[in-house]
This record gives sequence, structure tokens and C-alpha cells, in this order.
Amino acid sequence: RQAIADYGEAIRLNPKSATAYSNRANAYLALGDSDNAIADFGAVLRLDPKQTAAWIGRANASRDRKDYDRAITDLDASIKQK
Repeated sequence: RQAIADYGEAIRLNPKSATAYSNRANAYLALGDSDNAIADFGAVLRLDPKQTAAWIGRANASRDRKDYDRAITDLDASIKQK
């Protein structure tokens, strides 16, 4: 939870940091907070759509929510980044 707060502060200081959003998304995912993970992975992808790890991370969070169609769509997008 402290990491989430720290990455939130990093995002406040630099809202264009895809790395901070990505790290916070992964922290949310580790805590089982798929909704916030999806939101942060979405922010990463708006900043840098070629971030393969963000496509995969968002797919994993969508899978956790049993939103399999979105998970498949994001995995397909991750393949296209290669």
C-alpha cells in the first residue's frame, strides 16, 4: 500500500511518467485491485501504446475480473507490438 501511495506522488509530480503508472498498476494487481490496475495500465497505454508489458498487465487484470473478451483483445494488441 505504501508503494501505491509513493507512485501516486510520483504521478502527481510527473503525470507523464508511464513508468510510475506501470509500477503503481503492478502494485494494484499484486493486491488484487483489478479495477485500479486496469485504469493505470490504460494510462500507460495512452502515454505509450507500444508498452507490451502494459497490454499484458491489463489483460491479466481483465482476466481476474473474468472479462475474457477484453483480456484476449489486449493480448492480441500485445502481440502486434512485437
